[in-house]
Amino acid sequence: MQIWAGNGNIVSEIKLLGQNGKIATTGIAVERGMKDMNGKWITDFLTLRFLGEKQVARAQKELTVGTHADVQGKVCKDSYTDRNGEKRYVDYILVSQFQSVRRASSNSEEDGGIKDDNEETPDNKKNEEFINIPDNVSDDGMPFN
Repeated sequence: MQIWAGNGNIVSEIKLLGQNGKIATTGIAVERGMKDMNGKWITDFLTLRFLGEKQVARAQKELTVGTHADVQGKVCKDSYTDRNGEKRYVDYILVSQFQSVRRASSNSEEDGGIKDDNEETPDNKKNEEFINIPDNVSDDGMPFN
């Protein structure tokens, strides 16, 4: 069993599977953290499945298109026969835990906002000078010199 943990942006509306409302699915876009040969960020689109009335109801309430979410679950494979009689295979993440993270312009924790690392704040103010090294310090004896 493979466990998957990641975060990304919800890209489709929550869709109920079946009649009883105990299974739902949606899509999430996740950046790989690397670029392709053309310099564009590589993005994977994954299917998420939610099980149980409570989890489905919470997902419908919190995960709208564009919501940033942290997700954890098992990697699953399934198959089904479509209307034309062809066998189809599906990979998805069976969600065990998730948390929606609102990207807010405000950085207050009261509204669930998170800080943007590129935004200048007193804590992460952009500074060209990383460490003050006195002029009289010699490089002799330093590793990786």
